[in-house]
Amino acid sequence: MWKVKPPVYFPMETRYRTILESFVPPDPMSQFLLRRGSPDDEFPDLSRNHTWMGRILTAAMYRRQFHRCTHSGVLFDDVIRPGLEEPGDRCSPASVGCVAGDAESYILFCDFFDRVIEAHHGHKITSQTPESDFNCDNLKGGEDLDRSYAVRCEVSVVRGVEGFCFPTHCSRGERRELLTLARRALQRLEEEDLPGRLLLLEDLNQDRGSWTLTRLLTLSSVSAWHETGPTPGESG
Repeated sequence: MWKVKPPVYFPMETRYRTILESFVPPDPMSQFLLRRGSPDDEFPDLSRNHTWMGRILTAAMYRRQFHRCTHSGVLFDDVIRPGLEEPGDRCSPASVGCVAGDAESYILFCDFFDRVIEAHHGHKITSQTPESDFNCDNLKGGEDLDRSYAVRCEVSVVRGVEGFCFPTHCSRGERRELLTLARRALQRLEEEDLPGRLLLLEDLNQDRGSWTLTRLLTLSSVSAWHETGPTPGESG
């Protein structure tokens, strides 16, 4: 059994103190029989790693996260694996180099993730939760769009489904269940006069022309792929 009590010098975890201290018992790590050495033995070589993960992760931070595990089985080594497999190079823009396996990862490993998010997006994370605003009338910018070079601008939003792991960690059964939920959601949209189609990747592979029409190939870099992961289908 274990109980997380964030000390004062880990300010990133202060806002999650109540949730972190509720993770007891049982200790998820006690369910695994992993042949791992000590944190110092397992700490990766980041000397030639040019991702945000490689720039931010320290030995002290790794020791603190080493024995943690989410209830769905996400270890900290799973979080940093993308950056170790694709370390990037100094001449290219820094990729994120890490991925969250589930929503709990952002809380359990918040001291690491918050620093990566701040560095990648250049936005200071505070204890206040930002307010959501889905009113398109409040969007600003774009009035000076030169149509000689751009026809239109699109914004894509990807959200997880509560109770399911993220694509990088979910099982085949979870993916199929998510697909069923997507079909039901689209059927409701059709009833509200919002027509759409659910296009499966396995079906699009048989018709290459569909890729251009549906604009599904929007991930142009490895870093973007690691951040979002593949999805079972999208509506068009």
